[in-house]
Amino acid sequence: MARISALALASMIVLAPVSLHAADEPAKADPAGDKAKSDRVICKTTEELGTRLKRNRVCKTAAEWNTERQENRAMLQRMQTNKSCGVDGC
Repeated sequence: MARISALALASMIVLAPVSLHAADEPAKADPAGDKAKSDRVICKTTEELGTRLKRNRVCKTAAEWNTERQENRAMLQRMQTNKSCGVDGC
């Protein structure tokens, strides 16, 4: 038991300076890197409803995919908050 505790203590002493050094360095903001990430083209394959064989490939930039995702999320939230019964009732 004492041997395991000594081993755990020794590993903490060895690894502590490494983790502290990594936490001290601030994350460097690279605006050019962010722009490069948003300009990256991402292609996604979607299956067409009603068929197992037909697939569509859609390519957009990362910024366009993010915009579309945010718009879809906002539309879904509007639909959920504005629930109303129709003329026929609920």
